[in-house]
Amino acid sequence: MSAVFSLLCILFILIWLGVRLRIQCLLFGKAKGLALSEHLIKEAARLCLVTVGTFSKARFEFESAVEEPLPGRFLLVANHQSIADIPNLVHFLNRYDFRFIAKNELGRGIPFVSPALRLQEHCLVERKSNIAQSMKAIDDFALKLKTSTVCPMIFPEGTRSRTGEVGTFHTAGFRKLLESVPMPILVVAIDGGYRISNLRRIFSSLRNNRYRTRVLAVLPAPGSKKESAAALSLAHDMIASQVQAWHDEEAMEAATRGR
Repeated sequence: MSAVFSLLCILFILIWLGVRLRIQCLLFGKAKGLALSEHLIKEAARLCLVTVGTFSKARFEFESAVEEPLPGRFLLVANHQSIADIPNLVHFLNRYDFRFIAKNELGRGIPFVSPALRLQEHCLVERKSNIAQSMKAIDDFALKLKTSTVCPMIFPEGTRSRTGEVGTFHTAGFRKLLESVPMPILVVAIDGGYRISNLRRIFSSLRNNRYRTRVLAVLPAPGSKKESAAALSLAHDMIASQVQAWHDEEAMEAATRGR
């Protein structure tokens, strides 16, 4: 019941914020709407996490292994387990404005989320059926980064992991973004989202779920295709190692409780 109530509250939040955004755009134009959308995206992320935490007792944990201050701009690279990954990252790194590569379906039919993604010109791609469209969208997105100060966010697996295991990292989008605007790479590991990766699992697993996020490293901006490939490979190995360590820890805790 708590999961159902959480989802209904989130739907209300998104509808309410969507109305605010639409009114702002109608009254003051696209520029004012865009400025407001940056604030509303972060507010939506915060309210959704607070709602889930309050009614479902889910725990959202954030930590960083990076001691020095993060750079002013970076390319965020993370593994992908659920739709909750994005609001989670937006909330805990809320001093930054993010743009990300996402499936085209998110640009249609979702209160507040869809109009905000279109207004902010995130990269919406057809990941399976139209490879040419996907590459064109990524090319255009990379070009826009040259005149922007936002931080791009990419999930190189290209799809959500249903088991939590980290899949293969694909290089095309990652390489194009860094070729357009060389920047440091923020490596982030996420775990817990795979338990709520679809509607059935949300209702069965949301309550008391543990959702963990850890900033692992800041890698220097690559200077060539070879360096980009090496950086992505290193990011993959770091993330996979951290996720496996979390899974091993949970298995040990479960074994201890079962004794």
